[in-house]
Amino acid sequence: MKRIVYLIFLSALMLGACVEEFNAQLPEGEKDILVVDGTIISDSLCTFYVSRTQGGVMGSDSFLGEPLATLKVLGSDGTEWQGKQVRGGEFEVQVGSLLSDVAYHVEVQVLGFKGLTYTSKPMKALDTPQIVDSIGLERKNNKFEENVLLYMSMRGPGNLYYRVSYLQDWEVRAEWNAMVEYDRKTGLVKPVEQSYARGWKSDHSERPYVFPSGKYEAGYSFPVPLYSVSLTSDHLSYRYCSTICVRSVSKEEYEYEKIRNQLSNSMGGLFTPQPSQLPTNLTCSDPSVKVIGFVGVSGKVVKKRFYISTKEVDCLYNEIQGKDCEALTMNDRNTDRPDLMYDWGYRLVSDNPMLWAPKACVDIRQPGVSLEKPDWWEDN
Repeated sequence: MKRIVYLIFLSALMLGACVEEFNAQLPEGEKDILVVDGTIISDSLCTFYVSRTQGGVMGSDSFLGEPLATLKVLGSDGTEWQGKQVRGGEFEVQVGSLLSDVAYHVEVQVLGFKGLTYTSKPMKALDTPQIVDSIGLERKNNKFEENVLLYMSMRGPGNLYYRVSYLQDWEVRAEWNAMVEYDRKTGLVKPVEQSYARGWKSDHSERPYVFPSGKYEAGYSFPVPLYSVSLTSDHLSYRYCSTICVRSVSKEEYEYEKIRNQLSNSMGGLFTPQPSQLPTNLTCSDPSVKVIGFVGVSGKVVKKRFYISTKEVDCLYNEIQGKDCEALTMNDRNTDRPDLMYDWGYRLVSDNPMLWAPKACVDIRQPGVSLEKPDWWEDN
């Protein structure tokens, strides 16, 4: 289990911005422009998007995929990985190992009477060092709920740029691990055939951040705020795993993502840049044809897992769940019939004395819960 450091006083601000959403108004006349977006990553199934600006707007809400296109990744040593179009304008490419002395780029060909070819700038893969030291926790309160803010402590060389994202997996337990059950068909109490008191949930939504490390002195650790976890949710109710994913990006890719985010969040502002100001590393075989987008090249994504136990945080969910899962007798529910208790949504917790609790407190099965433990999961 990786080390967890508790940070009480931190002055670091959020150093990156979410770059998932992008919806910016284009100047008049900048319509039907090809947009190419994606990253070539070593030993990864990479996704690329080839679309057209629609109605003077570019962004996810106006995605108009270019169906008459082909895409492939090429290396300066003759390497070629062909892309597969999984839906209109969305391509998947299984990229192999990128070599440090080889430059890679994407080539997009659009079928039609012009037969245009769009090419990204050849770039060498940037190496990503193992730079994540630890995870820190800080309890936060607001008028709506209490949560824990996670920070990661990074240590790496200065003057580099990073893209950070994270995956969440957590174990959940039923309040009661019953050893007996009531068989509704036979009306008998019997030992449980299979316990459904343990399960796992996950949230692997992409929420990346990009930031420079140049403001920090090389070789020294610095905290990077990541995300918050509600203490009223079941994330921290038993055992939680945060997988931090880091890869190095070029200064050009960092600038592209930074301006793209500014366009998305500050549309119409006095100092908001225009989409035409977006840096791009793509060119067209016809120099007079404009293209928007950026294709970066990165080495392997470095991942590091950190586990957090409910013993290390005061999870309010458990307190609430404990009150909602109180086990009662049939008399407490004004009945002496176990079949009615079962039909009312209660399940047997023990038979001596006979106690019943709501089904959700005994049986963890529900949408989003897997009963199969991940292969990589480390038990306490």
